[in-house]
Amino acid sequence: MNCCSSETTGTIEKIPVESEGGYTVLIVGARGIRNTDWITGKPDCYCEVRAIGEGASEEPLHVTKTINNTLEPMWREEASLRLYKKKQALQFTVWDKDLLGPAFLGKVELKAG
Repeated sequence: MNCCSSETTGTIEKIPVESEGGYTVLIVGARGIRNTDWITGKPDCYCEVRAIGEGASEEPLHVTKTINNTLEPMWREEASLRLYKKKQALQFTVWDKDLLGPAFLGKVELKAG
């Protein structure tokens, strides 16, 4: 999935996985990220996971660790989404952590099936 070269929308069925404590997703990584730090190197990437839809919180459900100086971050993080509700979409947004504030790199939205 080239999630971060542009805005993408998709539909997915069996994700997130329902477990006893709510739902769980595995955030593997991203590729195709544009280089916003072309003078100083490559972006320092992190991913925010948000629920979209009725009853969704404005706060992210999960924020990954920052992977420095890369165009292909591999987080391999499992996130428990306790506040996620079954019919909400999930939005994964990748950001570049900069001194002047985060720079948008791309997003993908997975609609509830």
